[in-house]
Amino acid sequence: MTTTGTQPAETIRTPDQRIRVFVSSTLGELAEERRVVRAAIERLHLAPVMFELGARPHPPRELYRAYLRQSHVFLGIYHQRYGWVAPGEAISGLEDEFRLSEGMPRLLYLKRPAAAIEPRLQAMLDAVSAQGSASYRQFTDSTELAALVEDDLAALLSERFMAQSPGAATFSSRELARPVPAPVPLTATVGRDADIAAVAELLGQDVRLVTVTGPGGVGKTRLALEVARAVAGRFADGVAFVPLEDVPGPELVLPALAAALRLPEAGTRPLLDRLVDELTGRQLLVVADNMEHLRAAGPDLTGLLGRCPRLALLVTSRQTLRLRGEHEYPLPPLPVPNDDQVTGDGAVDDVPAVSLFVQRAADVRPGFALTEDNRAAVTAIVRLLDGLPLAIELAAARSRLFPPTALAGRLAQRLDVLAGGAAGDLPARQRTLRATLDWSCQLLTPAEQALFARLSVFAGGATLGAVDAVCGDDTVSDVLDGVSSLLEKNLLFADAADEPRVGMLHVVRAYATDLLNERNEAERLSDRHALFYADLIEPADIIAHNDAPGSWPLLTREADNLLAAARWVATRGDIGVLAALARRLWPWLIYTGRVGELRDVVPAAVDAAADSREEDPGAREQAFLHHLALCYAQTQTGDHAAALASAERALTLAADTVDRETALLAAAVRLLRGALRLSLGETAGVADDLDSALDTARREDNAWLLGHATLHRGVWRALTGNTAGARADLEEAAGVATEMGHDVLLAQAVGHLATLDLLAGDLEESLSRLRSQIEHLRRARNLEGLATALDTTAALASQQQRWETAARAAAAADALRERVGLPARPVTRDLHDAAVDATLQRLGDRAPAIRAAASEADPWVLVDDVLAQLAGAPYASRGH
Repeated sequence: MTTTGTQPAETIRTPDQRIRVFVSSTLGELAEERRVVRAAIERLHLAPVMFELGARPHPPRELYRAYLRQSHVFLGIYHQRYGWVAPGEAISGLEDEFRLSEGMPRLLYLKRPAAAIEPRLQAMLDAVSAQGSASYRQFTDSTELAALVEDDLAALLSERFMAQSPGAATFSSRELARPVPAPVPLTATVGRDADIAAVAELLGQDVRLVTVTGPGGVGKTRLALEVARAVAGRFADGVAFVPLEDVPGPELVLPALAAALRLPEAGTRPLLDRLVDELTGRQLLVVADNMEHLRAAGPDLTGLLGRCPRLALLVTSRQTLRLRGEHEYPLPPLPVPNDDQVTGDGAVDDVPAVSLFVQRAADVRPGFALTEDNRAAVTAIVRLLDGLPLAIELAAARSRLFPPTALAGRLAQRLDVLAGGAAGDLPARQRTLRATLDWSCQLLTPAEQALFARLSVFAGGATLGAVDAVCGDDTVSDVLDGVSSLLEKNLLFADAADEPRVGMLHVVRAYATDLLNERNEAERLSDRHALFYADLIEPADIIAHNDAPGSWPLLTREADNLLAAARWVATRGDIGVLAALARRLWPWLIYTGRVGELRDVVPAAVDAAADSREEDPGAREQAFLHHLALCYAQTQTGDHAAALASAERALTLAADTVDRETALLAAAVRLLRGALRLSLGETAGVADDLDSALDTARREDNAWLLGHATLHRGVWRALTGNTAGARADLEEAAGVATEMGHDVLLAQAVGHLATLDLLAGDLEESLSRLRSQIEHLRRARNLEGLATALDTTAALASQQQRWETAARAAAAADALRERVGLPARPVTRDLHDAAVDATLQRLGDRAPAIRAAASEADPWVLVDDVLAQLAGAPYASRGH
């Protein structure tokens, strides 16, 4: 030990403050020597400082200057190479490191023989010898070098320990102890390059407090570790990692930081003051991980930042700390395939969520890869999991047992599939998704927990008004504050729109649903939810309001909630509410092509009510339910005979009531009974049904019923040879649809007129009407109508002898009908079949390949292409 005056200076460190040995050398030629030197240093329980970029195109000079400043011994190894000289520099990093080590104990080693030693290295070594500032030893192989280094370091330590003379060299006690290093992820980080760069850029803009926020399992810790690696070179004194997940209270945050910095316990001074003493002047990044439960420690951190101007803090938390100078970086889930990518051939392969699943699945099931057979299932999995990295990793771990198709099916049903299977080095709270969500839920107040559970009743998010109406009561008295808190804690997300909406990730909602069941509130909240939405969409009732289509944008926004409410009341057998929902929903469902989404639940509801007595006051509602079954279920499967029986039953049950609503309802049933008879090829009673529906529509001034009655009567008249009457009805239907703003009805009317033009031989007018029909269908995104339009298009192409075009249109129509589960309509069905027969005869062996390609194509793109071909055809003229 050396002394200065009478004050002893420490020269030997305790184990947590090991002496650091900076190793300087070129890399490639001395790789083996560097390895054995590291091992020799570590055998002496010292810390090797291996600046791996020191002799290559390395970072700015400040980096290795910082490494050297934190080291106690300089150890140089040289052979033949002088090292790279950076642009604008006069010497290599190798020589610069030696010069910067002035004043430190130096141990230098030269490998011999060195017949090809570069002149600049030889000149540097000659200068060292001439100055007498250091001497070097020679070695021939790595074994000899290891022995020399170990002996020389041991001797150096002994000399320093025993040195007593004033001014003797000493290891500085002012050096910052080596902080706890940040863990290095064992697997590659996927899809976060932009986020890493963004946070790193924040830290490079004189921002000293960045909080990465996001829901549990989104990957905040991993992002912070990657950012720390990316910016480490900017901080001369390195990075300190402070794990806080197991710290129980805010008063223990500073002690945890002190432990991470290896600050020795000493004296009775306040810990904050001692930390300031140690960190003042230090350029250090502190990563404080998982701080959501310790927000009360925020003032201590701002106090530390205020007194240590070169200190920066990177925090991960499920909510912000609400501190001055804090910059939040909300970390979103990984991108998942969008609808366009799902329909594209292999377009999902490079989407980050898919890439993560594939990589992690391959870790547990070697050879796993994305294929044509599993691509759709993997896509479904990552979309079900909303791109949440932890959930994806947990799901991928299940690939040991389940192939993707089976896993996708199980995930759609149960969150528990994501229990277990995770890597054992994950924190306990992240080994199942449920444990991660438990951690978040435990941080909520009782009122917040109740609101969180209740919000699971909403499908597809909800407006604040809906949340207040459905979830508010004495337990949750301040819904707005509760929603704000859950948003801040990243258990909800907000959709910035004209009317703000909040929602949950799928996996979070599944967890919240379990909580709602555990609280025995699921039935009560689902009832409130259904009643609220039935009332909300009352303006969409086509029986009561001529302007009902004006409410359809609202129904589109609330589609998921409305369908969930309908399923719930169907399961409950609540006939009144289901009837109200049905009246307000089914025209819009037909308009948007979503009828099939309730195909299975409506027959079950009707069966559940089948034993009700006819004298029951609810007979009207039951009548409508039978009508609903006709619309939703039986017509969807093509079982028109059963649908006709349901219509008869509905009319029987409605016969005894004479109020306006029931009259309109009966007219709607008669309208559909007439349409069903048309589909079945029956003629008896069709005219009476359609005329009766039309008379009621005119008498009661109901636009929806009028438009559809004239449409169907126009089809009937066309089938019976009354072309002039058919045109008059269809033109009237088109006019009513235009006034209502009903694109689908208008498209149907125009489409039937196009068919009449085609049958009359007016191909040019037929093509013009088809173009108009497609534009109306495109606005409504109505696939059933598009299939019918493609049937007419196929027939038109056949008339023009464009056989390949006709084959493409007919095949696309077939694919669409299979997709939506609807049969072809009368008239166009015959046209379709005739076109298919003609193309098969004309194209021969080419037909299957043409049809297969058309079946896989985007139908909206295909119909535009087909119509463009027909517009340029030589036979697209009047009279041909």
